[in-house]
Amino acid sequence: MKYKLAIFDLDGTILDTLQDLTDAVNYVLEKYGYKKMKTQEVRGFLGYGGKNLITSAIGQEISSERFEEIYKCYIDYYSTHCDIKTEPYEGINQMLENLKAAGMKLAVVSNKGDKQVQILIENHFKGLFDFAHGERKNVKRKPDKQAIISIVDEFCFNVEDCIYIGDSEVDLLTANNSGMDHIIVDFGFRDYQFLKEAGAEVILSSAREIEDYLLNV
Repeated sequence: MKYKLAIFDLDGTILDTLQDLTDAVNYVLEKYGYKKMKTQEVRGFLGYGGKNLITSAIGQEISSERFEEIYKCYIDYYSTHCDIKTEPYEGINQMLENLKAAGMKLAVVSNKGDKQVQILIENHFKGLFDFAHGERKNVKRKPDKQAIISIVDEFCFNVEDCIYIGDSEVDLLTANNSGMDHIIVDFGFRDYQFLKEAGAEVILSSAREIEDYLLNV
């Protein structure tokens, strides 16, 4: 087994959070008088964190005060509605259990707020991850390498011993910026052609494929 540590993205990689995110976005858009969005429109904005999502959803320049009010409303709503329709992708839990049983360390790094990350990890993956971090103060968001390298350092591993798994161009950049091997999945928020054009070299289509790759590479 080549890798000692697998670091996963959350949304679109191990959890299908799209509908709950769409519902939260549309809640604030409707409340503040903006046009609601279709699910696939929201899908294209995901990956860069909540503030980027709301900025893109509003689609026009507004004052910083109004933005912060809308963003706070979004965070408050999503924090209490982040696990209504969200579910792990097929086979993910069994894959994680098998990787853990094989001795691999497992972690999550997400651009989602840390509060929501902890709720979702507790509800869906209790006991499976050694570390799980969302967006935090004084830690740069992906694709910056800071959060990734901090976890590698926690285990005293070399970057070469680790692999990053995600579903978007943000995740590919994160892996590259960290000097780390990658797996990018095409069952999340980006499709195969988009990922191929973005430069992904290892694109997999199921939890079983991820497990086989990690245990046998």
